[in-house]
Amino acid sequence: MDMIELGKRIKLVRNEILQMNQQELAARLQSHQGVISRLEKGLGGSIELLLQVVDYFNKRGLNGHLIFAKNFSIDLLPDNTKAKMQAMPNKLLSEKLSSLKTTLEISQKQIAEIESLLGAVSSIKLKQKNQNR
Repeated sequence: MDMIELGKRIKLVRNEILQMNQQELAARLQSHQGVISRLEKGLGGSIELLLQVVDYFNKRGLNGHLIFAKNFSIDLLPDNTKAKMQAMPNKLLSEKLSSLKTTLEISQKQIAEIESLLGAVSSIKLKQKNQNR
């Protein structure tokens, strides 16, 4: 296998399994899109970058080392459902979490208001009961 073949494999995993563009992968690796492009074309890149790519694939539930396999096939990689879920942009996850927190806060305020109203009703009933004696 040469650098061009390795680059094709990285691109295949990025596109087909992780469903990301070069800019997204570069951002996750704290790199630049042009560097990812050069790596995928077999024109350059460093050992450090290659290790970061493999590590990133591993963190996404893939066996990153399989891109080096003699008879590489995308079918060698595990079911990509987990990887797709983990590749969901952090911004989207943050937005969903924020929405859930807001809903929870609103619910807690509503519960506090209901408890306050129940306390007021109990207090009124007690006063009425004492007045009727």
